[in-house]
Amino acid sequence: MQDDAPLSQIVDINPLLATTIVDITAQSDEISLTQQLVQHFHKLVPVRDVHYYQLVQTAEGGGGDITKWFIVDPLDRDRRMRPVTDIDGIPACLEHGEQVAISRLDTNQARAVYPVRSSSNLMGFLTVDWLGDTPHSASLITFLLDIFSNQALLITSKERDSLTKLYNRQVFNNRILNVVETASHSRKRLTDQTTKQFCLGMLDIDHFKRVNDQHGHLMGDEVLVLFARLMRRNFRFVDQLFRYGGEEFIVILHEVTEEEAFNTFERMRRNIETFIFPGVGKVTTSIGFAHIHENEVPATLIEKADRALYYAKQHGRNSIQCFQTLVAEGKLSDINRASDDIEMWK
Repeated sequence: MQDDAPLSQIVDINPLLATTIVDITAQSDEISLTQQLVQHFHKLVPVRDVHYYQLVQTAEGGGGDITKWFIVDPLDRDRRMRPVTDIDGIPACLEHGEQVAISRLDTNQARAVYPVRSSSNLMGFLTVDWLGDTPHSASLITFLLDIFSNQALLITSKERDSLTKLYNRQVFNNRILNVVETASHSRKRLTDQTTKQFCLGMLDIDHFKRVNDQHGHLMGDEVLVLFARLMRRNFRFVDQLFRYGGEEFIVILHEVTEEEAFNTFERMRRNIETFIFPGVGKVTTSIGFAHIHENEVPATLIEKADRALYYAKQHGRNSIQCFQTLVAEGKLSDINRASDDIEMWK
């Protein structure tokens, strides 16, 4: 058919490019999307090395007003934040907003840094190290990055809560399984008394219905947006933030001691307590959290954090409760449930 001719011509001329387009646009999360970009880049262009770095702006010292730019490799399992100055060319590219090519005199190689944008927002940078004097195809690279950024925008719109821009509940349901598996393999013991663990915290805005009733739902939505913004300032980039539903939020803390977990949540509680929400005034939050143990069943883990949160709300609100501590003190009964006891968890 005549309508099929353009696609046939593309496949005949460059089947690798056609495969690349199909593979990139088939991805549904940022990690697999980045993997496909890097893998196909090596097939299409003769390069020595290629990396994509996500650009992250975060507050210093947790909850501070001073923000800095960092870069994160989405393929780094630990999601470590690195200063933009770690990669040659990125600071200049960030400052000028243009492609920057850097000659490496010691190895006779060059590096090109490409800003990657989604709509008008700067998402990150692609760094390409070229072999010797091999010319690079700027138009091909721009084409690939356009496809990549468009797919990233689609993924973001699907994964993020439309109001707060935190990850939504569907993403949480998918990620908690991976977090539990990772926690089972990466528990780090520092001393006999101190262990690095993953923690799941549930945060609930106290008397939120009263906010909606007294100030209207538009002001209630504004409280949710500001609450989410304070969460981003308070927690680390490596920690994962979700809007679970309504005025309830979830945080997954990565590898913290029990003391560090409590102090982190306490800092969040204080930041909310002291913040003046425009048009509303003071708002408080109750927090319940639970340590993620090896081979934890996700449904059981959520129930533990939820019980700790309920205890906090039933005993004065504006406080933090740890499920394991409440059990040790005899205030709550433990939950022992094997994975065989649950047929399916959604």
